[in-house]
Amino acid sequence: MERSSLFLSKQSPDQFRATIATLYLLSFLVKPPSKLIFTFDHFY
Repeated sequence: MERSSLFLSKQSPDQFRATIATLYLLSFLVKPPSKLIFTFDHFY
């Protein structure tokens, strides 16, 4: 518990953003957003 709270308090905004981006990409791998892909196809 202490270690995780220390980690969070030490995290810089860049690290936080990188973590969010990683989770975002992982969610893409786990569940491909067909709607988003369709939207990109629509644009191009």
